[in-house]
Amino acid sequence: MKILRLLTFLAITTLSVSADIKDEIRQLSREKFKLTIETGKLFSQHKLNENAEYIELQNKSLAAAREFNKTRRDHPALKEYYAKSDAVQKKAVQARVKGDKEASSKAMREFTQIRMDLEKAAREVPELQEFQKKAVAANTAAEDKKLELLETIPEGKAHIAKIKALDAKVAELRKQLNISKP
Repeated sequence: MKILRLLTFLAITTLSVSADIKDEIRQLSREKFKLTIETGKLFSQHKLNENAEYIELQNKSLAAAREFNKTRRDHPALKEYYAKSDAVQKKAVQARVKGDKEASSKAMREFTQIRMDLEKAAREVPELQEFQKKAVAANTAAEDKKLELLETIPEGKAHIAKIKALDAKVAELRKQLNISKP
């Protein structure tokens, strides 16, 4: 009986700690989002977005993302998902225009499920991975240049330090969450 009580106590404690960690991760993510928005404003205010190398990298990133998205949309294994997704999205917009919140919410839940299914199916298509890697690499190059430019201004440097600290804290919390899972 003592073992059962101990196990129950440990399970409840673990669930409570897990919920607390998830709440903290959400809070830190919100904080990071706000900082990221402010950092974007700094980037524009200081005209760092006019840097020729950054513009070139950003254009390459956008082109790679368009190519990846077009390749996904045109892939035969995903056509059915996109057709369903487009139809449900249209239904959601029509419901919203008519002011039918319940129908709009229902359609958006259905849309979300279809998109999750689409993402799962897309991960299983090997020929898409090359396009995805290319898009991710191009985006990373543009973001790295953005950070490099932000490092040249004091406010940007401070924001980057805060964002890195938040990322480290979230990574540590996620690590704890994985360790504490039964």
